[in-house]
Amino acid sequence: MKRTCCLVALSLLSVLCLPALAQETSSQLSAASLPDRPATEDNAQLLGHWVANNGSTHYYFGQDEVIIVNELRRRDNSIVQHKQKLAYAITAVQGDWIQLELQTPLDWAEIRFLRLADDRRSLTELMEVMGHSFRNQWTYVSDRQQP
Repeated sequence: MKRTCCLVALSLLSVLCLPALAQETSSQLSAASLPDRPATEDNAQLLGHWVANNGSTHYYFGQDEVIIVNELRRRDNSIVQHKQKLAYAITAVQGDWIQLELQTPLDWAEIRFLRLADDRRSLTELMEVMGHSFRNQWTYVSDRQQP
């Protein structure tokens, strides 16, 4: 059931979040083509240090946890860091698309869709927060799994 829901979510992703990609992605998404790979292989695609938001957000992916470090600028121009450690799971993979589920401190799942670039050194993140869709670019920095 969870796999079917993931396929439906991935199928709707292109229509709801990125209409320009709708034709490309909807033709690629089907139950028959969803690879059956162990989670460790899927997780390996994300392991390491990724940077987003012009360098203000850092993701450190380990095998089962991600540490997210947000650097926030105060009014006095000083920078404060906010760090979170969250459990994560890759719940679906379809071609270059990865469905990432983050377990939040309030114990609800936050779903993000990631599309890896051909070189696997960058990706596009898509997520929806309170009815608003966001798109963000990540860049791979290193194999470090801790800040």
